[in-house]
Amino acid sequence: TFGVGNVRAKSIPDNNSAGISSTITIPQSFSLEHVEVIFQATHPYRGDLKIVLTSPSGTQSVLAESHSDSNAD
Repeated sequence: TFGVGNVRAKSIPDNNSAGISSTITIPQSFSLEHVEVIFQATHPYRGDLKIVLTSPSGTQSVLAESHSDSNAD
C-alpha cells in the first residue's frame, strides 16, 4: 500500500479548455493493480470538469467526463 496526500491545491481556470494538470510521483518502482482517487474541487459548473488519470506510459482512465450539469461544486 502506498498513499499520497496533501497534494497542493490549484485554481481551476474557467472557460479554458487547456485546463490544469497535476503530477504525482511515486518514488518506488512496483506494479499497480488498484488505484483509489479522492478528488475534491470547487468550481462554478461541475459539468465543465473532465478528470483523467494518465500513466507514465500514456494510458488514460477518465474518472469524470464533461457534461451539461450546471450546478456548482
